Amino acid sequence: MKIRVSHFISIMFILIISTKLSFGQFKFQSEADWKFAHEMIYQARLGNCDVAYKVFDSLKLDSKFKHPESYLAIAKCLQKNGNEEEMKNLISDAQSQGILNKTIPHDSISHPELKEKCILMLLEDQGAWSLKNEFIIDPEVKESLVRAGIDFTEITPKIRRLPGLELHKLHVMELEAIVEEYGFPTTEMIGGHGMKGVKMVILHARKDILEKYNTEFKDRFGSYTYAYLIDKTRVANKEKQLYGTQGDFDEDKNMIFYPIEEEHLVNQRRMEAGMEPLEIYARTLGIQGYEVPKHE
Repeated sequence: MKIRVSHFISIMFILIISTKLSFGQFKFQSEADWKFAHEMIYQARLGNCDVAYKVFDSLKLDSKFKHPESYLAIAKCLQKNGNEEEMKNLISDAQSQGILNKTIPHDSISHPELKEKCILMLLEDQGAWSLKNEFIIDPEVKESLVRAGIDFTEITPKIRRLPGLELHKLHVMELEAIVEEYGFPTTEMIGGHGMKGVKMVILHARKDILEKYNTEFKDRFGSYTYAYLIDKTRVANKEKQLYGTQGDFDEDKNMIFYPIEEEHLVNQRRMEAGMEPLEIYARTLGIQGYEVPKHE
C-alpha cells in the first residue's frame, strides 16, 4: 500500500506552527537575516543549543530584532537544559516588549465546553491508539497541552476510537454544527489549543470545506497557516502549489514536493508569509539535499 505524506506533513505542521496563534508576524529586513534566524531555530530543534545561543545573541545586537519564533526556540533550549528561571525571564521580557502575547487564561474563555470539544478533535487528529491500548501523541504536542492545563487523565477516556476517515468526517460535521450555532470560533471563545483543533479539521477536510472557510481561516490563523490552505486547495484543483507545503513519496519512497509555481521565487513568498526557508522545511520533513532553483 502506498503511504501518503499528507498526514505526516500535518503532524510535522502542528509542531512547526504550534505557537502561531500567540504572536504577530515579524518582517525581516533582508533574506540573509531571515535565513540566519531560521537556521538558528532549526539548530535549536535539533538540540544544538550552544550554537543557537550564539546566533541568537548576535541577532539580538540589532534592537529591531523581535522575531517571536526565535525567542521561543531559545526558550525551549533553556527549558531543555534545566534553566527554567532564565527561560521564564526571557519569555517575560519578550511579552513586555510585545514580541510575544500573553496567553488567554482559562477562566476568561467564553465557551469552555466548545474548547474541550475542539481539543478532542486536535488529539484525535494528531494521535493514535497503540496495540497496548495506550494513546500515543507526539511528546512536544502533549507537553504544550499539559503546560496549558490539559489533564490527560481526564480527557483521554473521551477520545473516540474510529478509523481516520470516519473521524475526519465526524470532525467536519461537529465543526459545521459549532459554526452554525456560534459562528466561526475565535481564540477568545475556545483558546489557542482549541483553535489548533479547528485548524487541523479544516486542513484535513474536503476541497469544498477548504473553500467554504477560506476567508475565516485567513482571518483567524494568519498568512503562515493560510499558506497551507492555499497550497492544499491548489493541489486539489490540480494546480501547482505556491509555498511548497504539500508533497508525497516517490516510487523509491523518497519524500518529494508536489510541483511549485515559479519555484525559484518560492522563498520570497515564504518570507512574506512568515514561513521558514523551503530548504529548512525540507530538512525538517526528511527531504535531504533540496535547494531552491536559482532560475526558472
